[in-house]
Amino acid sequence: LQPIKDIHLNVNINDNLPNKGNMNYVYIFSIIAIFILIIACINFINLSTAKSVNRANEIGLRKMIGSSKASIIRQFLAESILLSFISMLFAIFIIEISKPYYNNLIDKKLTIRYFENPLILLGLIGVVLLVGIVAGIYPAFYLSSFQPADIFNGGNRIGLKGKNLRSGLVIFQFTISIIILLGIFMVFKQTKFVQDIKLGFNQNQILVLHRANTALGNDLDAFIQDLAMYPDILCVSNTSSLPGRHFDPNGHRLENRPLSEEYTL
Repeated sequence: LQPIKDIHLNVNINDNLPNKGNMNYVYIFSIIAIFILIIACINFINLSTAKSVNRANEIGLRKMIGSSKASIIRQFLAESILLSFISMLFAIFIIEISKPYYNNLIDKKLTIRYFENPLILLGLIGVVLLVGIVAGIYPAFYLSSFQPADIFNGGNRIGLKGKNLRSGLVIFQFTISIIILLGIFMVFKQTKFVQDIKLGFNQNQILVLHRANTALGNDLDAFIQDLAMYPDILCVSNTSSLPGRHFDPNGHRLENRPLSEEYTL
């Protein structure tokens, strides 16, 4: 049994519908998005810990007047979640501005109903909370661990704490960035190769009439002969499948494939 909702992304069935998607592409872009989020979280951690000296006096004063470590942790986590929420709104703003240009580029009309679809809304809230907590949990515990005596007696040494961790995070961040850039470069080169490859025929000044045989029926041959009489038309042909589009094997089957391939929708 194959659910109807799985047809678009299912590529394992022979002679399936054309113009389908590929679940592997969904996984690839999802992994890239996760890596970009990880890089953003690492940036936030590095900036928060590197600027710890600027907030050391605030933390020291709060502890001297009785603030607990837990309350300081909650404050920094709340600030991180708030910043994540603002970043999400800014990202939606950028998407809405660039969406018309992107739709024009891919010749599609993509729409995203952020607040009409409950799943999308819950997903956005979940991502905001997850990113805010993941990015802010280490700075929260790190900054709340400062002691008033260390802050006011040797505040300059505060910024040196966690230096090894920051260095490791920077190295990890640059490693991920290089991997993503190499992947983008490879995809660009492959796309460029596909665009520039010689196909063996001139793609310019070619007119394709879709489903002409269905519309004309028995008059198709006469229509082709009439077109061939025009001096500006060099050649007329008909085919059941365009090169590069869905191909009908017409009874041909791949080797080692089972003889029976019945699927129920």
